[in-house]
Amino acid sequence: MPRYRVTFLLETPLTALQDIQFTYQRESVEFLFSRRVDNLHVHLRATTEGDNWAKARDNAEKVISPVLDAVALHRKAPMMLQSATEIVKAETGDRRRAVVVDIQVSEHAVHLDEIAIQEIRSALDADLHAGHGVVRWLRYCFRPITILERFVFSWLAFENMVGTKQIINKCPDCNKQVTTHPVMDDDAAFALLQTGNPQLTRSGFDKLFRLWKNQLRAPVFHGGRIVTFQMRRQMIEAMGVFVPPIEAKAQSQAGFRAAYPGRAPLDGLVEHQLHHFLEFHSATAGKFADDAPTASQVTAVMQEPDEQKPFTHLPFEEAEHW
Repeated sequence: MPRYRVTFLLETPLTALQDIQFTYQRESVEFLFSRRVDNLHVHLRATTEGDNWAKARDNAEKVISPVLDAVALHRKAPMMLQSATEIVKAETGDRRRAVVVDIQVSEHAVHLDEIAIQEIRSALDADLHAGHGVVRWLRYCFRPITILERFVFSWLAFENMVGTKQIINKCPDCNKQVTTHPVMDDDAAFALLQTGNPQLTRSGFDKLFRLWKNQLRAPVFHGGRIVTFQMRRQMIEAMGVFVPPIEAKAQSQAGFRAAYPGRAPLDGLVEHQLHHFLEFHSATAGKFADDAPTASQVTAVMQEPDEQKPFTHLPFEEAEHW
């Protein structure tokens, strides 16, 4: 199976006098402290195998997560893995290829106008939202946080919105009630989601709900699975279904008629990730190219004619099997 080296952006205030390498299950995880991005971010590299670059990215996270867990526990410092920024394959020769991710983040202000001010004052005067657990969890997830964190807070808002119902446990021999236990009310959850999608059927909801609970909620809340890029993509898709009706109902209960209706939180940031599949000349003697173009270098020459660029853009569709 092909081997890859995947570079990620890591959010952490941790520093060291030199680059630090750890090994987990015979794979290398290296903190590139000598090339620190800023006070809160550093690059992190891991080697792994994969059927293609996307699988290797997910496999790298499974190698990295235990290392981050150990470092965070020892230092009591945050170690939140961000997006992959570079992926290179173990190759030979002077022509190499890489997936380079250009992460562009811009800030924007969120304006509070007179109409919003009056609606908020009215809600406070009528005590329509005070102590509302759903609103509290929503407020936490509006921050510029990771997909994983946003999913946790959003799901807690979901659970608070629909409440619980009692499940009766019966004796398998006499069929008499033995105990009861509360579970999330899936009937109320179905009714809530139908307010945003009247065409949603019960069977369709049940399929989604099982996926969300078993593949996303349970692993995250109980810590039984390392969250990969594929899981985060599923979290985004899930939140796109269950979060809008929660927000719409909460805004309606507060009497808000002119509230922001958009799906994405106004967290003050706009992030774009541009994926480039490049071929370039490398002077690296080893199997992993150390001189792949950086995202800033790619951006700097994007407007230049192809024959003047120090690399070649390949169709990204070709990266699927690379």
